[in-house]
Amino acid sequence: MAPDGTNLNLSDGSYYLGGNVTISGEITISGAVTFDLNGYTLTCNATDEDMLCVYDGKTLTIKDSGTDGTIDGQNKNCGFSVSSGTLILESSIIANCRDDDGDGGAVDIGKDCVFTIRGGTISNCNAQHEGGAI
Repeated sequence: MAPDGTNLNLSDGSYYLGGNVTISGEITISGAVTFDLNGYTLTCNATDEDMLCVYDGKTLTIKDSGTDGTIDGQNKNCGFSVSSGTLILESSIIANCRDDDGDGGAVDIGKDCVFTIRGGTISNCNAQHEGGAI
């Protein structure tokens, strides 16, 4: 995955961060994806973005095989938008996420979607309407 990309698309497969990465748009999940933070931090330098988006019945699994791997919304971006699909949080830190136009600062999850938490931490997340975390 290239740093500082705009609207990246991840298809079926496993992806690992090899260092801290800053994106400038959203990452859309278009398959069965495992995203390993590998001890690093994913941030977004834009404002009011959904950093990782799961649509069309796709599945995203987030994990951290390192230590303290973090998705950091920098108090201006939502961590995840799941409008049709599945999000599985195996491990990692989801922090400082904000959704000023919706619900769920860390995870904005739609009707009939699945969100499974098996481990990890969600902290310091806010939303304008409901659910700072979810």
